[in-house]
Amino acid sequence: LILQKYIERPLLVAGRKFDIRSYCLVHEGDVAADGSCPMLAYMYKEAYCRTTTEKYTTDTFDKMVHLNNDAVQKKGDSYGKFEAGNKLSLDELQKHADVTVGPGKIDVRNGIFDQMRKLTTDVIRSVVPKLNPKARKHCFEIFGLD
Repeated sequence: LILQKYIERPLLVAGRKFDIRSYCLVHEGDVAADGSCPMLAYMYKEAYCRTTTEKYTTDTFDKMVHLNNDAVQKKGDSYGKFEAGNKLSLDELQKHADVTVGPGKIDVRNGIFDQMRKLTTDVIRSVVPKLNPKARKHCFEIFGLD
């Protein structure tokens, strides 16, 4: 079950919705003297934005307007029309924010990405007991977070 509040007035890129995809690798560290084995998480610094192909409006339930994932967007006639593969780097998002919101008003790397890092820490901590239920050694998982 996924439950979330729909944001009626989201921050937009050229009038279109976007999300930020980041990746986190989680693995068990070395066994400590007390026998515990901590989970370690590494967040990839080069997250990216996934954009929709259609302008945002609440007047429709069209998936091309509301859903950012590639599985949906790549089926649209306008896929790749605005950005290659409907993707923007964090630096490109920063440039867009500087132009539309104002220079320095939004700090993508030190503001938004730092918040994402903190949220990722909370998410991983909340599921640590379920990550390796069979206690396999030398295993890892990579999570994509939006």
